[in-house]
Amino acid sequence: MGKAYLFNGTQMALIKDKMTKIQEILEKANTDGNRIKAQVDAKTHWKGDAQKTMAGFLDILMQYNHGLANGKEPVVLAEESLKGFLEDLENFYGNWDEWKELDRIS
Repeated sequence: MGKAYLFNGTQMALIKDKMTKIQEILEKANTDGNRIKAQVDAKTHWKGDAQKTMAGFLDILMQYNHGLANGKEPVVLAEESLKGFLEDLENFYGNWDEWKELDRIS
């Protein structure tokens, strides 16, 4: 049986902050990877099969990282979903008269 989790505004803000940090880390990894890839491609420190193998590995790694760091990727989608959830939650409780009464009393 699944567990129920309750989130309040503070927890949602914390999740959003963590998602933003993840996005920043992914973007930095992409920038650093591009820099390293340029060094490997320049063939100044890498030669022969080692250079080709490393260049191929970095190509695959950079494609994967680029997919995570750019566009409508998981972090961006999660943030949009979180915003939508918070708006829906506010509308739900904001239009529920009994909840408003309980909120007024407490």
